[in-house]
Amino acid sequence: MTQPTPVSCLIASKPQSDDIDHDVARLSEPVTAPCNICLLDRPVERAYQCPHCDAKVCYDCFHAYLTHQIDNGNIAPHQLVCPGDCRQPVPRHVLARVLSASHLQKYVRFLEAYELRQRGRRYCPRPQCGQLLPTSASRKNKNKRRVDCPSCQKSSCRDCGGDYHRWSRCDHAYRVWCEKHGAQRCPHCSIMIEKVNGCPRMECARCGFEFCWQCRVALDDHNAALCPLRSMARSEHRYFGPVSPVRFVTKTVAGVAGACVVVVVVTIAVPPVAILYAYCQIRYGHGFPLFGT
Repeated sequence: MTQPTPVSCLIASKPQSDDIDHDVARLSEPVTAPCNICLLDRPVERAYQCPHCDAKVCYDCFHAYLTHQIDNGNIAPHQLVCPGDCRQPVPRHVLARVLSASHLQKYVRFLEAYELRQRGRRYCPRPQCGQLLPTSASRKNKNKRRVDCPSCQKSSCRDCGGDYHRWSRCDHAYRVWCEKHGAQRCPHCSIMIEKVNGCPRMECARCGFEFCWQCRVALDDHNAALCPLRSMARSEHRYFGPVSPVRFVTKTVAGVAGACVVVVVVTIAVPPVAILYAYCQIRYGHGFPLFGT
């Protein structure tokens, strides 16, 4: 028969009020995790948790990150991404919850312009107008530089944005500017890119194509050994000629001359090396004695 538990034992086993208060305080403490940007422990309930990876970014850092990206026009799907490892686009409902009303409007405006550019649409280049050009209006003239805007009824030069001029004077000025600043075309979308500093790895702000700045080859197919040769072959520098056919001839001649120099050097260098090798074989019984006999 089971003996009843003494009252003294029940009293002794009763949880103390201090222990209860400690447990309640521990449970009421917010769960924290390190922020992926500032690396400080922040409450998880006030952090962005990416559904694709384990990234957690506190509200202040996430708001500053999104605001900075939008202010710089980086609103493309490959630009406005999770700060974690997955690099997935930030959902639009998250943007609507985090951004202020003014930045949300700016994001929508930039996104509409980006989607129109992706479809080949253009705006009137005149600063006083800026209206969206109809598709039919952009194809109305055979001259691709001439833009007839149905809103302001003005003809503008698509390249420089000024009044339309019959002769392509701006092409020369544009080429001079590109050569002066070392600008190159994106191998994927052909937009001009100016490189300020940094490593040769480049990512086009328009299409997101990643390539080597020196040889203009996609990073997936990049080869460090072939990079110098590819760089010379794809170069559009005026030192090789003013137009593409002249550059092709110049590069071909330079390549043939370089190959001839290599052949001559090898032809001159091989016999002495072969004689020295044979001498070492006879004298020492092996090849070149680099570390003594």
